[in-house]
Amino acid sequence: CFKFDDKYEENEQKYKTLSKEILGSEAESGEEDGSDGSGSDESEEEEDGEKKDMMIIDKTETNLVALRRTIYLTINSSLDFEECAHKLMKMQLKPGQEIELCHMFLDCCAEQRTYEKFYGLLAQRFCNINRIYIGPFEE
Repeated sequence: CFKFDDKYEENEQKYKTLSKEILGSEAESGEEDGSDGSGSDESEEEEDGEKKDMMIIDKTETNLVALRRTIYLTINSSLDFEECAHKLMKMQLKPGQEIELCHMFLDCCAEQRTYEKFYGLLAQRFCNINRIYIGPFEE
């Protein structure tokens, strides 16, 4: 059912103003003249520049989970501690990831019902190779 609106122009302006506020300046309706066609291109270029400067920070720790999974699988797939130490040294951990390696040794050791000499020898090997591994084990 059609109702005639006496204040059509006024209400249309209110609608456009509200839609710009809510949706932002990018969502302008196509009913207006094409005079701001060049202006919108410039704003898009500025936004692209802003996106390049933005750095993404991953707070889900997916890299940490992947590292822990790799360490766990390497430890459990090795036949002896020397092979395991060699495989783990080939991984070339980034600075700061040594602590995670020590935590994984302890977590894997804690999973066992009895003491496994494998984990003690593995931890000893890493502490002998680099003194940076001693600190996390002392904590």
